[in-house]
This record gives sequence, structure tokens and C-alpha cells, in this order.
Amino acid sequence: MFHNHYSSPPGFDFDLRFRNRPLITNKKSEYYNGHEQAGAFIRYLNTIQPYYKSTQNLLVLMGEDFEYENALYNYYSIDNLIEAVNEYD
Repeated sequence: MFHNHYSSPPGFDFDLRFRNRPLITNKKSEYYNGHEQAGAFIRYLNTIQPYYKSTQNLLVLMGEDFEYENALYNYYSIDNLIEAVNEYD
């Protein structure tokens, strides 16, 4: 049983039709939001963690049927999210 069906967490639907803010990890960009987005993702993980007390691992699914209209954009954004979370302090 997954917390959010198999949808992406709220605010992290990177498909073009959802129009969520892109995740920018380039710190030189004026649109840099990697730290903010990583914090939001970690807060999401902390809210669902109590529902999975029997494990220290959380599986977060990142999409539904027909969600990957632009798969390259989705995978690029997910890679940026992973990078931002790994760098988060």
C-alpha cells in the first residue's frame, strides 16, 4: 500500500501537463530552488514515515499512467531532486 497511490508527491509532478515548478539545482541560476525543493520533499517524507514504522526505507513513486509525456524532462527533474536531497543540510 502506497501513501499517495502511485502518484508523485504533491508539488513534484514534473510532467508538462501539471506545470509544477521545475527543480533548478544550478546554484548560479537566478531560479535556483534546489535547497527549498529538497526541504519540501524531506518534509513530505517525514509526514509519511510514521505510517511505515516497520521499515527505515520509504518507496516514493513518481508518476501515474500517461504521466511521462516528456520522459526526458521527468527523469532530468527527478535526477535534480535526488541531487538536491543528497546535498541538503
